[in-house]
Amino acid sequence: MSSNTLSIALNNLDRNEEAFQAAEEAVQILSPLFLHSPTSFGSWMGTCIRNYNLVADAAGREPNAKLLQPLMEALPAEEVVSKAYQSSTPTVPDTP
Repeated sequence: MSSNTLSIALNNLDRNEEAFQAAEEAVQILSPLFLHSPTSFGSWMGTCIRNYNLVADAAGREPNAKLLQPLMEALPAEEVVSKAYQSSTPTVPDTP
């Protein structure tokens, strides 16, 4: 989760490209764990994906669709919807 937290800090400093890279790294690092155990890591992954999309927008970049597709398919629909309608400020998920 430190890459996700770093992306938030960088985003707050308007260092958008660096924030984008850190957010993408957070999603990449958490992906294998999430895909192995979606129930355990779903909340974290939902938050990381949401932040990744937010900082991608701030950086004027497109999120990596190839990276996100299997994650979005495994993420429970309610998690996708709830994260999509929360505030547009990047967040850090609660620790389990």
